[in-house]
Order: sequence, then C-alpha cells, then structure tokens
Amino acid sequence: MTYQALTIPAEPTTADLKAVLPDYTAMCITVMQAIVDRHDPAYPFVNTKLNLITGQDFDDDDPVRGTNAVYGWIQGRALEALAGHARWLAFQPGHE
Repeated sequence: MTYQALTIPAEPTTADLKAVLPDYTAMCITVMQAIVDRHDPAYPFVNTKLNLITGQDFDDDDPVRGTNAVYGWIQGRALEALAGHARWLAFQPGHE
C-alpha cells in the first residue's frame, strides 16, 4: 500500500474519509512493521527506545530511556495499541 499524502477538510464528508483510509492503513502498517523489526528475543518488551528525530537508539545505560528503564504503563499502553491497530487492520480491504 502506498502513502498518498492526502488531506481532508476541517469538516470532512464520508467520501473524504474513505479517500484517506489507504493513507491511514499505510501509516499503521509502517509503524507496526517498525516495531516488529525492532523485536529482540533477549528484550521481552515493546522496544521504542529510540530518538524519533535521529532514529538512533538511546544508550542502554541511559537511566530514563535505556533498556533497564521499563515503565509498566507504557508497555501496557503499547500492547493495547498494537492489539487495537491489528484488530483495525483486520477489517481493511486486502488485510483480512
């Protein structure tokens, strides 16, 4: 699926929303694939410990953002979001 960079007006119609659905699907798949690609069996948590501007991983010994700093509520929210996005994708054409 290709991202088209469509925009919608402030008060979108049903047709506007349907038109941007492929973009939202592409974004969702891209983000989920990035998370899956970062999986490391030695680190049993959702690993999004990277600088979103540079793309570089935070140092493992960083006391707040390193791999030894695990925040339960963040992990819980991450798993909840992944499950919700996967459920949404299951209803998108071509991703059943």
